[in-house]
Amino acid sequence: MRLLLTGLILALALPASAATRESRRSVSANGAFRVQLFVDAPGECRLEVRTDRDVQWTVRECVGDTSDAYFVSQDGERVWVLYTLPLKADGKPRYAGRGRLRREVAPGWATTRVAVLYDREGKVLKAHRLSDFLKDGGYRKVRFLSQRFTWLEGVNGVPGKGPRLERDGTLAFETVDGVTHGLQLDAPPRTQRNSKTSAQQNAQQ
Repeated sequence: MRLLLTGLILALALPASAATRESRRSVSANGAFRVQLFVDAPGECRLEVRTDRDVQWTVRECVGDTSDAYFVSQDGERVWVLYTLPLKADGKPRYAGRGRLRREVAPGWATTRVAVLYDREGKVLKAHRLSDFLKDGGYRKVRFLSQRFTWLEGVNGVPGKGPRLERDGTLAFETVDGVTHGLQLDAPPRTQRNSKTSAQQNAQQ
């Protein structure tokens, strides 16, 4: 486990060679779109969403690294990035209770951003910190290597299923404490009220 994490750290620290580095490619739940990050040089990246025929859009920013996990929505408009080996944030710990009952409920590094939802322009639509997924004793199960840590099952040598897309397009994953989480990837369906309003407007035209 430690050797695997060491290898990942070294891969992140080494300067890029002439060859472009690539993240693992992921396919949308309906099979229509693919997403992948390419690192062409230090500080030069492109997040690419494409179909079998051509590239649909590209964000030329380093929104993550090749060790991270990328998932695209069924309409190809949004991408979740799960940071599988993030750098610890220098945040303030959170406490609960008073006096002798006062205890730390979240360490400072629980403020690390571990999941971000981007649109096709590279705009952040939603972001989650580690504290959104781990609670109390779960922090003790996080595995560290220097200033980075791994918090997901199924990646970086941690046993488990690994992050995945469910049939309904939900991004599912387990944290190191064994708890399953889900993130919405596809746009929410139109409400019945909005559908009726649109139908009425069309009928009046």
